[in-house]
Amino acid sequence: MAELMCPGCRADLETGRPYCTGCLLAAVPFEKPVPAALPKGRECRDPDCVHSGVLPAEACRHCGRRARAVLLRFPWGTERLPTGGPLLIGRENSPLAERLARYPNVSRRHAELALDAGAVVVTDLDSVNGTFVNDERLAPGVPVRAGSGDRLRFAAALIVEVGPGGAP
Repeated sequence: MAELMCPGCRADLETGRPYCTGCLLAAVPFEKPVPAALPKGRECRDPDCVHSGVLPAEACRHCGRRARAVLLRFPWGTERLPTGGPLLIGRENSPLAERLARYPNVSRRHAELALDAGAVVVTDLDSVNGTFVNDERLAPGVPVRAGSGDRLRFAAALIVEVGPGGAP
């Protein structure tokens, strides 16, 4: 484990490197994680930690806690929303493209689902037949948060339920 880290992206930095080449921020000392059960009144110093009210997509480097996984219930089964980037919903260039082929009214690039501070964020990509959260049509390009139990609909027939981990 590195002794220095970037305070922005939290990447491990080589000893002697004064700044992060990606963020151009000065290196700070890496602190070992404290136990997950923190003593009362002691908060994690990581601003993205669950202790500050914001769920990190990855584990907190200071206390080791992480956001709960967000599950999406599709008609064919449950899929886990990836933490590394958005999930494209569409019939082309999507990891779900094969399964979405039987939904012809779903656009080739229909919508994106992403994690933001532990919540699911849905963005319509200017689809022809619309993206809906709890039957309310989304404006194209405007991100909307969806919580656990919310119902997402892509076009007329593809219905997805947000499972545990989503937060409003």
